[in-house]
Amino acid sequence: MKCANCEKELTTQMEVEHSSWLSEYYCSSKCATDRYFSYMESTPVDFENLPSGVEVVGYKLVAAQQSEQAEEVEIDPVAQALRNLGDAIAPDRR
Repeated sequence: MKCANCEKELTTQMEVEHSSWLSEYYCSSKCATDRYFSYMESTPVDFENLPSGVEVVGYKLVAAQQSEQAEEVEIDPVAQALRNLGDAIAPDRR
């Protein structure tokens, strides 16, 4: 079997990871994380070119509303966990 990300042959000497969601195996947690970021099309946010409906108020990312008040955007807990994992593995990624 080969790593679904880098194509290395998998061995028992590796920290092999498995994704139940994707039914894929990886040679390391780094390869698994890289694949997850790629699969989810995750990219750093460009605060100068935010998508429509999102704005920065103070230091907070908020959903733009027609009224003067803005509602805070809640970050999905799974997305936050993946972001934290990515920061731990590749802190210079962002």
